[in-house]
Amino acid sequence: MSLVHTSRTVGTAITSIVPASGDNYEFIAIANNGSGTAYLKMVPSTVTLTVANGIPLASGASILLDQDVTPILTGGVSAVCDTGATTTLAVQAY
Repeated sequence: MSLVHTSRTVGTAITSIVPASGDNYEFIAIANNGSGTAYLKMVPSTVTLTVANGIPLASGASILLDQDVTPILTGGVSAVCDTGATTTLAVQAY
């Protein structure tokens, strides 16, 4: 099973914050410790992540996904910020 425990700086380039895995993740926690809003993509689709279609994670906010019965998110999680913005995301997953 993959283990992620890191901090990632996110800007206007799409950044993988939880890598795609051959295994499913059972737990993912993402906290926005920076000053900008991050926009997240958590589905393994071919649609390119943008600030218009991403799930916004505001500064100071966090998201927790915990699924012990049916593991989730084999495609990983990506993030991007709006033009001129950056932020820092703390990430833990297994």
